[in-house]
Amino acid sequence: MKKNKQIVLIAFLVLLLGLKGLAFTVPDIDILGKDPEVSRIEPEYLIPGQKVKVFGKNFFETPINANKIFINNYPCRIASAKKNLIVFTTPNIALQKDAKIRLYTEYLGYKSKEVIF
Repeated sequence: MKKNKQIVLIAFLVLLLGLKGLAFTVPDIDILGKDPEVSRIEPEYLIPGQKVKVFGKNFFETPINANKIFINNYPCRIASAKKNLIVFTTPNIALQKDAKIRLYTEYLGYKSKEVIF
């Protein structure tokens, strides 16, 4: 009986999605499995709440949340991303002189090497 309820629920969801349309993002397949490379970060000095640009290559354009950026283990909100540029907002934390920016990509179970800048 339990299995029949699951089948009916799945059929109902498929029907419901079919009526409303199915929306999904197509990931950047050519970047999947490649490690990101950072060439430079602007500005050099970080201020809390400031927009920061990371230039490099092998970043995910879609989905944006596949790019992971941390400053001293605090997650950063990514505003926009392209294959060679990520713009993020610095979290409102006390930053030391030697703040470490850690960047990696993770999507569909593939995690790249971490880049520490």
